[in-house]
Amino acid sequence: MGKVEELVRKNIANTVFSIPFMANELAMTERSLQRQLKKVAGLTPKQYIQEIRLNEARQLLEERRYTTVTKVAYAIGFTDPKTFSF
Repeated sequence: MGKVEELVRKNIANTVFSIPFMANELAMTERSLQRQLKKVAGLTPKQYIQEIRLNEARQLLEERRYTTVTKVAYAIGFTDPKTFSF
């Protein structure tokens, strides 16, 4: 799990970071990644990535590293700040 989390955090601002890319970097098929994450974390890869991004956003907002929510949204890989605010 540590390697998965490290990979997501390393690519947190990457707007094109995807499940196929993630599976490839971990030398797994998408299906095996899906099964392993579901088994260990209880989340799908998409949910897992979103969970890490939202936790990072919370931390950035609490530490006031950015002046606007829009800047935080871009910093954690959201391409549209509107989807971050929902």
